Amino acid sequence: MNRFIAFLSLDVPIVHSERVYGGIGIGTGVQHYPTERVNSMFLIGVKWFGGVRINDYWHIELFLQHFSNARTERPNLSYNFWGIGVGRSF
Repeated sequence: MNRFIAFLSLDVPIVHSERVYGGIGIGTGVQHYPTERVNSMFLIGVKWFGGVRINDYWHIELFLQHFSNARTERPNLSYNFWGIGVGRSF
């Protein structure tokens, strides 16, 4: 079964140097339909992240992401996952 989540968030840097950065993001979104884990279409999300700038164009980032319905419905087992991202600035 496919899942679709549309999400808007704002990242706030907490640590910011020439090469290393880290921060927290917070946002809200909707999922296509309620699921057995989160019985709501409405979602709240938090993201913790940290990364390293390789040069002026490339960076690598490690993040931990949490989605839940903020206890507006039961069950609220949430989605939690981590990932590694590679980004390029243009």
